[in-house]
Amino acid sequence: MSARAARALLPGLLRAGGQRRGMAEMAPPQPAPQQQKKVSKHVGFYKELGRPLSKVFLMSFFTYQACYWAWLKLEKEEVQRGKEEEWGGWSKKCKYQYRTTCT
Repeated sequence: MSARAARALLPGLLRAGGQRRGMAEMAPPQPAPQQQKKVSKHVGFYKELGRPLSKVFLMSFFTYQACYWAWLKLEKEEVQRGKEEEWGGWSKKCKYQYRTTCT
């Protein structure tokens, strides 16, 4: 704190009767009044609702991705099961034909 700022605070620290006042009892300095800029409606909308909209978007995106992943996994298992059934039948046929031709 500069000396000038300390001198400016000194009268505020002294009470009537010469008693010192603590810093907690002092009122905070008032900021200089500034003119508010006029914000467009679009900017105000996204300042106010940007976070909730982004949360909803991200949650829906991840939910979609989870459902899509689960769908792909189930479809892959179904295709694999179909191939196993098809090849299982062929292997039984081949084994039967191999046995009959070899003996």
